[in-house]
Amino acid sequence: MYYMSSIGQIIEGWMHDRGIRSQGELARRANVTQPTVNRIISGESKDPRRSNLDKICRVLGRDTEELYMLARGKRKRDGGKAKANQIDSIMEQYQTLSPKERRVLLRQLLDLDEQ
Repeated sequence: MYYMSSIGQIIEGWMHDRGIRSQGELARRANVTQPTVNRIISGESKDPRRSNLDKICRVLGRDTEELYMLARGKRKRDGGKAKANQIDSIMEQYQTLSPKERRVLLRQLLDLDEQ
């Protein structure tokens, strides 16, 4: 399940998916400091720099827009179990898309969210 409560938890899940075992390893690969990664994952950094998230997401094979969308989806998702299950089902289908298809879909969703 990828709908978690924070950007940090989402990143931790992606780290697990990619076999990255430590914040230090992620920091080295992303060329950011380990304390920066720790502050993002722990939630201490409430508004992480986009440039750092871009680097981290690139290492994890994800788009920063996807990270924002998932975090925003969690904050907005306050409905019952049926709605949560529907969102989880959609995310499972989303995971099967190519990176290009994901980017197109995320841009469309962000455009709808801003209307």
